Amino acid sequence: MSSGKEQFGEADQPASPHLPLALGFRVLSEETTSPRLRRIFAEMSDRLEAGADPADVLSRYADRLPADFAALVTAADRLGSPASVLQHYLDYVSADRDIRRSLRMALVYPVLLLAAAAALMIFLLVFVVAEYRPIFEDFGVEVPGVTAWFLQMADFLTRYGTQALAAISVAAAGMWLLRALPGPRLVLGRIARASPLWGSVWECSAIARLSHLLALFLRERVPLPEALRLTGRAMGSPSLNRGCQDLADEIERGTPPVQAVRKTLDLPVDLEHVFQWSDRGEAFADLLESSGHLYRLRAQLYARTAALVVEPLVIAGVAILVALMLIAMFLPLMKMLNALS
Repeated sequence: MSSGKEQFGEADQPASPHLPLALGFRVLSEETTSPRLRRIFAEMSDRLEAGADPADVLSRYADRLPADFAALVTAADRLGSPASVLQHYLDYVSADRDIRRSLRMALVYPVLLLAAAAALMIFLLVFVVAEYRPIFEDFGVEVPGVTAWFLQMADFLTRYGTQALAAISVAAAGMWLLRALPGPRLVLGRIARASPLWGSVWECSAIARLSHLLALFLRERVPLPEALRLTGRAMGSPSLNRGCQDLADEIERGTPPVQAVRKTLDLPVDLEHVFQWSDRGEAFADLLESSGHLYRLRAQLYARTAALVVEPLVIAGVAILVALMLIAMFLPLMKMLNALS
């Protein structure tokens, strides 16, 4: 993959006023992994190459663009540096994609392991445990409570397994669709933060995105309060958005940045101290960028650690359940054999 600077360097001598921006959108259409965004960026590039006004093109596609990108390009167009923004946005997209890929890879194995464990338990209950009920009933064996529980589970899955699977699928699809709404997203964010395994992953990922985005706006000479507001709106998290808006208000009221951060955003101490450099311009953006890379690495490390922890827990849980199931089935059988002898 060519770097953003190499791609945009080709547009130093444009044939039309909007050619650098058009080339930038063309590059984004080639780099993005989303088919929908690939099509949108290509359409925007075509319109700009045809001579359309950038403001009109951005307005036309604003509601179909990612929140972070729409906010960034709108601000950059106002400041007269949209081509530079696309160059920096490519670097940001690459960093953000690394975070998301590492999280997905860390989640895939535990999810597959849990699915395999659930499938094994359902198979044993439906095709093994359920076969014992007629035996116990024919011989009039009184079963212990744990055996009765497994038999009831087997009966339920035999009768309503298809309906239960359909209900779970509908609920999962509903959660996937509702995740884009502010309310459900806020609830899911709180659940993720409260999770002992994934809370640190979510927190470090959010801090990495916030640091990268804020640095991106500051590199485009956006004033800090406005950069914070744009970052908050682009984060996709209601709680972080609220914190960024409050932080911008505090800074505009003259509160020292470090104190303002402590009052409004629950950030790690090392990132709080970075705001001591908020009046240093490019140096502040560099520090934020470095912090973003650091927290991205932390998120990847925590994700891999969580995956390593989940594996033995799932295996141990399945082993315990299978052992309990075997004991629950053999206790009545032993009782029945003793009665027959």
